[in-house]
Amino acid sequence: MESIRRAWDWFVRFMTAMEYSMDDYIYDRIRGLEREVKQLKDERSQTR
Repeated sequence: MESIRRAWDWFVRFMTAMEYSMDDYIYDRIRGLEREVKQLKDERSQTR
């Protein structure tokens, strides 16, 4: 029974990953870039 549950969990994760659209990718990239900009601004303000 445990192996069936693990297989089902894997299948659900796989199907969820397949639903990752180009919009999701772009949104994730923008969020990542915003975090990097914030980090750079914080670093710059600390050196002043």
